[in-house]
Amino acid sequence: MLEGIKKIHFIGVAGVAMSAIAIELKDQGFIVTGSDDEAYDPVKTIVEKRGILKKSGYDATFITDDIDLVVLGRHAFLDNPEYVEAKKKNIKIVSFPELLEDILKDYTVICVVGTYAKTTITAIITWILETAGEQPSYLIGGIPKNLDKSFRITKSKYFVIEGDEYPCSDADQKPKFMYYHPDIVVLTSAELDHINVYPTDKEYQEAYVHLFQSLKSDAHVIVSDHNKELSVVLTHAEKTGLTYGLQPSSAISARHIIYNPLTTFDVLYEGKSNHYAAFLYGEHNVENMLAGILVAKTLGIPDSAIEKALRTFRGTQRRQEIVYKSPTLIVIDDLAHQPSKVRETVRAVKQKFPHHHLIALFEPYTGSSRNKRYVARYMDSFNDADEVIIYRVQPSRLLTKEQLATPQDYARILKHPHVQCIETAEVVVTYLKRHGSIPTAVLFMSSSNFEGALQKYTEQLPHEHHVQNRR
Repeated sequence: MLEGIKKIHFIGVAGVAMSAIAIELKDQGFIVTGSDDEAYDPVKTIVEKRGILKKSGYDATFITDDIDLVVLGRHAFLDNPEYVEAKKKNIKIVSFPELLEDILKDYTVICVVGTYAKTTITAIITWILETAGEQPSYLIGGIPKNLDKSFRITKSKYFVIEGDEYPCSDADQKPKFMYYHPDIVVLTSAELDHINVYPTDKEYQEAYVHLFQSLKSDAHVIVSDHNKELSVVLTHAEKTGLTYGLQPSSAISARHIIYNPLTTFDVLYEGKSNHYAAFLYGEHNVENMLAGILVAKTLGIPDSAIEKALRTFRGTQRRQEIVYKSPTLIVIDDLAHQPSKVRETVRAVKQKFPHHHLIALFEPYTGSSRNKRYVARYMDSFNDADEVIIYRVQPSRLLTKEQLATPQDYARILKHPHVQCIETAEVVVTYLKRHGSIPTAVLFMSSSNFEGALQKYTEQLPHEHHVQNRR
């Protein structure tokens, strides 16, 4: 697909995956430009520094005659002026999964799919292979702290990729992961998400059924042991697989889990026990590491490399990422937005800092979390928090006023004794500044950025306690 191509333009370049691919192709010598109407850090700064994103917004004049290929992002609609102009000029247009399909054909593909945990597990597998000297190619839907970018093409036989169930683009409604044709697939969960695309649990699960039905006959299947929806998927797809999790009956399981300062645990696999220590915390992250270990063992990676990799793995940005730490205050940034992910993140932070007063802030920003019909699924997600703040719900062009959830809808559903709704970043900052007398953990959860509330809050805190962990 890239033969004879010199200049590529990305419409919607500020997504983590799109930006990563754009940067890698620029590093390989292609001329790369991009545009987006919504760009947030850390991706915004990265693509700006690389000269890919010049300014915010879409403009038909960006589609110049010398462009050979246009890559259309998921959130660029069919009336996008650049898409319209590219079609008018008969420039070849593809989604980024179509672009990847051509690249992946020469690799052993390890693909992680599911409602949540994809990014962390993909990064763990990648780091294990890197530690083992395999130098894998990879695409991680986040910014890994151990690696210098989110996308890389190498001469390794392995390509580790995060597989998304969301449609490729407005012009191509096929789920992204259908283009990846994995040799090993890890399925973490199949809990309803993206209800603007999959209105029911059944329709959502069918996307995974189709993926599993399309697998090669010799593909390895690895699935979590605790998600009841997965058995439905496997049954309908007529597939079986190895399980990972905390159940002793799983193919690989963990016991004797201890938190603080590191997470330590024993792993049982094929009748043998190995001890591991890791920086990540929370039961869900132990399960994520188990998935990575099982993939590594399937590939024959030595135990010594696995142990070293987990001990040195630093996670990815915006996944339980501590951005400020003083003796009395911890501030954490997290991308959690789906009900189970929110619940496990809140629980993990409380386990890690049991003596801190936990304030959990949530901004409903995804298509699902902004939909009033989806709100009830968050009923138990905040139970481990001492306080809950629901931020304002921004309008969506995909939802009518009647369909759009409100913070008050969340407050009614949660039935939390200490929940409140806040409409502006300034009020968030003012409220949080009052909490200085007792040890406090402040957990920001959003797929957006609370309209800058986190940055505004931390900017007013003593600089010496800021955690410099972002590139």
